[in-house]
Amino acid sequence: RVALNLTHQGLKKLPVERVMNTNICQQVTKIDIGHNEIADLDFIRLFPVLEDLYLDGNHITHTTIFPGHKSLRSISLNNNNIGSDGKGGTMCVERIAKAYPQLTFLSLLHNP
Repeated sequence: RVALNLTHQGLKKLPVERVMNTNICQQVTKIDIGHNEIADLDFIRLFPVLEDLYLDGNHITHTTIFPGHKSLRSISLNNNNIGSDGKGGTMCVERIAKAYPQLTFLSLLHNP
């Protein structure tokens, strides 16, 4: 089991080019990329055994696309901008549930 911790790096996207040349993507089960400027989640497709994803304090909104993933169990999206249009939060939760059928934990604290 491998964990990536890339918190507080000022990242706008996950630097996948750094890890793609190693075989590490096949082993990563946890990514903490909190407190950056991430808005695009397409990178999670590169991590087939990813189980836990921490995206607190990024630029995730109710319009963010949540790419499907079969092994993701836990997502933390605290302190983002989900639900800023009133119904966006509910719609977002429905899309998350559909994209991640194995999900057992979802945290959305401190979103508008």
